[in-house]
Amino acid sequence: FSGNRFETAREIANKYKAITVLKGVHTIVTTPAGTLYVVHGNIPGLAVAGSGDVLAGWIGTLLTRQIPPEISCLMAVMALH
Repeated sequence: FSGNRFETAREIANKYKAITVLKGVHTIVTTPAGTLYVVHGNIPGLAVAGSGDVLAGWIGTLLTRQIPPEISCLMAVMALH
């Protein structure tokens, strides 16, 4: 994968045909179709051990509520903002 986080997110989403969430100072959410969202700002909730587990739990919970996957990922990231 490339050294550019945005390109890496797109490459992963395309390769695995899955929505990709890359945590970081600016969290990136990318769809297999190439749509890229950036949640700006320092998200302290995503910078601690276990935060990926919590994020996955939020996404899974939202999916069970019939919320589309792309929106579920964005809502989960924002919930931890």
